[in-house]
Amino acid sequence: MSLRFTRLHLATRIHFGLLRENGRGIDVGRMLRQRDYALQVLRRCRGVASFALLDLADRFDELSAADDARAHLERAALRARVALAELGKTAELRS
Repeated sequence: MSLRFTRLHLATRIHFGLLRENGRGIDVGRMLRQRDYALQVLRRCRGVASFALLDLADRFDELSAADDARAHLERAALRARVALAELGKTAELRS
């Protein structure tokens, strides 16, 4: 199961949990796209007296952190590949 599918699953469960607890759901797509909105939703979950919502919030937060770290590593690897390619071009010019 991919991280994105799991985050979607958790966000959907959070939506229905909040809907059940206080009659107001969330925008699941926006939660997946916008980190600030997701943090607001997670604060709402932690403010409700529900162990299930607290658990969902923690799991979503952990997966988001893992997803952010993966994206950061992918960007760093891309920058390293570009730098190595440029270094190779520079070495060819000196030969």
